[in-house]
Amino acid sequence: MNRKIALAVLAALMALSACAPSGGAAQTAQLAAAQQTLDALNAAPANPTSTRVPPTTAPTRVPPTAAPTQTATQAQLPGGRVEPPKDLVIIEFDDVPILPSRMNTCYTERQDMSPFGAERWNEGDQLFGSGPDCQLVFELRVNETNFYNLMLYGTIAPDYGKARLEIRRGDSIDLIYNVELYDPVVQPGRAPLDLGNWLLNKDETNHFVITIYDTNPASGEYKFGFDFMTMECLNQIRGGSC
Repeated sequence: MNRKIALAVLAALMALSACAPSGGAAQTAQLAAAQQTLDALNAAPANPTSTRVPPTTAPTRVPPTAAPTQTATQAQLPGGRVEPPKDLVIIEFDDVPILPSRMNTCYTERQDMSPFGAERWNEGDQLFGSGPDCQLVFELRVNETNFYNLMLYGTIAPDYGKARLEIRRGDSIDLIYNVELYDPVVQPGRAPLDLGNWLLNKDETNHFVITIYDTNPASGEYKFGFDFMTMECLNQIRGGSC
């Protein structure tokens, strides 16, 4: 109860008791008790120190341990392209020779990709070409016999056809993929195409072969565009080196 209210109530009770007819010893005792309470309240300090125990301060929250930063092996480029690590062998298709083939020769040229955002292609250009049933042959030259991971970076577009991809090692021909190159928008492939891990012998002739074998009904064309390929030595042969 508020101190001022308590004093007022006790004073009123004493006044009523004093005015009431004498009740004998009981009334006298009540008056005495009331007077003692009133005296105690008057003697108490006006602003007593609170005896309420403050709540315990909540412990400082320890932030969760941050996940360790992963060392990126690939750097993101504008447009969702991925730049290969600098220590890989890069075969830039518009810079290397196209070897003779028994099939039709493709029409090819270096294409400047500035109209489509050159920064999304390595060095801003690509190998562009066309021709039904035409074939491109590239040499895969290695300095050490070992396993190599091959990644292909290409382009998709509204007037592109379908490509068959092969690895030829000596007399062995390994079909990798039949690839759809059609897309309504000219853009780099949404992700590099992982061609797998291959044992390449430095003493054999190794080739990567692209054959334009069909078209998409929505396209009706046999055009194509390829940017580059990477070769990463995996050093999986005991005693081997890269």
